[in-house]
Amino acid sequence: MARSRPPLHAADLHDLPPALVMTCGLDALRDEGEAYGERLREAGVACTILRWVGYPHGNNMFTALTDEARHGLDLIAGALRRAHGTNDLRSDPEPG
Repeated sequence: MARSRPPLHAADLHDLPPALVMTCGLDALRDEGEAYGERLREAGVACTILRWVGYPHGNNMFTALTDEARHGLDLIAGALRRAHGTNDLRSDPEPG
């Protein structure tokens, strides 16, 4: 069975869709995430790289505790809406 390569080490990143790379300052994977975002940019992919300084990996799960976590989820939702060409905030279509 062939072993897959992590996205950071992919040979070619051209022609990928726009990306939002969010890292946290206290995340062991921060540098790898940001390096991936930079490689995307170098390949001509539109990429926004954001670092949440002072927060641990999984910060977006703390929406009941921090405004930053809620803001992060809002950014993710906005990126997904743009990727799918909609501003519709509903998670499910209305019944027909």
